[in-house]
Amino acid sequence: MTADEFAAVSSRIGVNLDLRGWQAFPMLYERTERVCRETNGAHGGYTTARDLGRLYQALLRARAGDDVDGLPSPAVVTALTEPARPPGFDIVLDRECTSGLGFMTGLGDHQFGSSCSIRAFGHSGNVGSSFALADPDHDLAVAVVFNGIVDHESAFLRRPALLRAIHQDLGLDPAAAASVEEARTAAPRRSLRRRRDR
Repeated sequence: MTADEFAAVSSRIGVNLDLRGWQAFPMLYERTERVCRETNGAHGGYTTARDLGRLYQALLRARAGDDVDGLPSPAVVTALTEPARPPGFDIVLDRECTSGLGFMTGLGDHQFGSSCSIRAFGHSGNVGSSFALADPDHDLAVAVVFNGIVDHESAFLRRPALLRAIHQDLGLDPAAAASVEEARTAAPRRSLRRRRDR
């Protein structure tokens, strides 16, 4: 951000809470001008979950062959979002996984669970406090910001659980959808269906 941009939005910048200790600890340094204005790929960027979801929707459109303003050609977007190498050990993530040229691929290797298709791509975010993905096989874009940072084990539990629930609710997982339908038949109740924005 420029100094003027920071001044205009500083009061709206959210603060992660570190929930790994006995008390929630606000990560106030994330809102400092130095951190917000620093150009550092490891810090990512500042946006809303809605806008991040729109980016992933645009990536899906580009992969499908549409020319999308602000994005490279469909061929380049496809190259960025497909595995760039065979699975290998990542010393930063401390696990065997695959990656594209800017996105995580093979999301099952990145603790996203088994709901996503093999062609899904995305990123696991900041210490499990956020994540985003696009799944070309399901025409689905998801962007999530949780209320705080948790330990890796908890993050690796809540991310797949949320994705499983989203897939079930949208009827994208046939086995899960069948079990949900059986449960509804046994005990009828109102269901809240989420709507996908296009």
